[in-house]
Amino acid sequence: MRKVLLSLTILVLLVPTVLAKSWDVYVISAMHGYHKDHPSFNYDHLYKVVERLEPDLVGVEIRPEDIGEDSRYLNANYPLEMVELAQRFSGRVFGFDWLGDAITGQPIPKNYWQTLTVKKLERELDKEQAVMARRPPKLDELQSQQQALLQSATVESLMDGRYGQLTRAIDQQQQLWLGKTRYQAILDFNQRRDEKIAENIVRVMNARSGGTLVVVTGADHRTFIVENLERAFGAGIRVHQSLPVTSVVH
Repeated sequence: MRKVLLSLTILVLLVPTVLAKSWDVYVISAMHGYHKDHPSFNYDHLYKVVERLEPDLVGVEIRPEDIGEDSRYLNANYPLEMVELAQRFSGRVFGFDWLGDAITGQPIPKNYWQTLTVKKLERELDKEQAVMARRPPKLDELQSQQQALLQSATVESLMDGRYGQLTRAIDQQQQLWLGKTRYQAILDFNQRRDEKIAENIVRVMNARSGGTLVVVTGADHRTFIVENLERAFGAGIRVHQSLPVTSVVH
């Protein structure tokens, strides 16, 4: 009897380990309008890669509260590829975007992008010659390098970290330029958005036991998402920096 009880105790202790599933995560960079007619990374390339990864769950850059809205509303507010993926993977898709606390839980107003304080500031910045004159020349250089990567992009080339390194360097230059000015609010909004995106993804993952997750996000957000997922899940997550051979689309 003692041996039986000991065996049962060992079995109970082992069950969580046996049943526990870790996450295989692919964070795919989307290029929004750049996908149209792109020679090596068009819309079809993106859709086929996601399909071939056979995900249990797909995250798209749409707010959680909007993911179930109709096509007309989604197409008016989100990139084409995000709407298409939400439709193709209905039933295993979730949204993770954030576009401001003022409209959390509410529909996006029709004139939101015209009245949003951050967008107003961006338009004012373009016209403020004194501030624009102090724009670091390094910014143009870094953004030109980003554009070059986008023009020759493939799914895998945007997973290798180079684009993310440029994004981080651009963030640093913008902070040096606009920090402690009234345009700091632009940088704060962008940082807050990255934080909320990561929080929303982690929340969904915590509610599940693991599996294959594909996150499709604008290229500028990828590095921040990867860093935060690795920080949140540690050894329980594997974030892939390349695709399986069977998922590569030529």
